[in-house]
Amino acid sequence: MSSVEPKPRSRKLYVLWAIALTLLLALGLFSWLVVVPVMGVRSALEEASQRRKRQGYTVMPTDLKRKAPTEVAPGTRETTDNPKPSSKPNEKPYKRKNFYDEHGRNTGRTDETDHGRPEDHPNPHHHRRNPATGEWERDPDTGKKIWPGRHPDDPENEPPDDDGPTVPVPSS
Repeated sequence: MSSVEPKPRSRKLYVLWAIALTLLLALGLFSWLVVVPVMGVRSALEEASQRRKRQGYTVMPTDLKRKAPTEVAPGTRETTDNPKPSSKPNEKPYKRKNFYDEHGRNTGRTDETDHGRPEDHPNPHHHRRNPATGEWERDPDTGKKIWPGRHPDDPENEPPDDDGPTVPVPSS
């Protein structure tokens, strides 16, 4: 009987297995150290948001950093960003007032700036929002979402020039 000696296995196979197991271990460690905590934070934020909604809040404080909220507590009629930082690098901050209906839904805002574009943004100008749909309304005269002057709900609106009917003064 002749004894057949088995063919020796290549070291390359063992090296490839070692690399594959190391990568698998690294992926597991990444998941444990990064993905699991991120999922936990997201879950905690969602839970906090749901709790705030149950308590009657409709806006998280972090939502106020850039854009005005589309909903506030019912009864809030106006909020002011003074000064509102511009989104353009060379533009100065400006005053912006946001207006809400009795249900706390946004009805529009007044911007006290021309945004560096006086040809199509009068200063001041306003934007109107349909509180039921949340859509911005267009000025029927221009077709743009920009209306000249202050928002109709703005208490700083100038009174009309009309002082009532003119009564002729009799001459003597």
